Amino acid sequence: MHAHADFAVRPARVGDGAAIWQIQQAVLAEEFAAGLPQGLPPVVTRQLGQIDGALTWDDAIGAAHDLGAIMVATRAGRVVGYGTLTPLHTPSDHAGVTIRAEVRIDVRPVDQRQGHGSRLLAALIDTARSQAIQAVVSWSVPGEIARQRFLPACGFAPLGIRRELAVGDHHVEQHAWYTTIPS
Repeated sequence: MHAHADFAVRPARVGDGAAIWQIQQAVLAEEFAAGLPQGLPPVVTRQLGQIDGALTWDDAIGAAHDLGAIMVATRAGRVVGYGTLTPLHTPSDHAGVTIRAEVRIDVRPVDQRQGHGSRLLAALIDTARSQAIQAVVSWSVPGEIARQRFLPACGFAPLGIRRELAVGDHHVEQHAWYTTIPS
């Protein structure tokens, strides 16, 4: 566990799903709005509200994984962010390294710029290193300022790969970033 004052990072536990889902909904709304010139369509907000994300997260936390991790950042014991390390179904080679996992870090907007994301990333990188993962990928939406600053500040570089996510009747473009993990 990584800690500083009343800030900590720990593995997620069953029961953290509701807090993680609340954070994910807020971050997804900001991310999708940043990627859509007309802003977030109300239908997407309604769709996000209809998903039982808390149960989905608690199921994921409770499932046994050979690879991967779900970590949470806390402030005074309250979950303020989460991070995931997810194995890729199809590893990809880039610049002589094989990217085997994806990292996603989301922190409540009001709790950003307090080191939670960096602590989550450090814990996920430690986990990846223990699994002999040499490189990881993360995705960001152009216009998503916080993530666009965070990733390069943490040593991620553009991978030159893009993908589109369906958001209602629209598409949001994401760009891949990667970093290598020293042994």
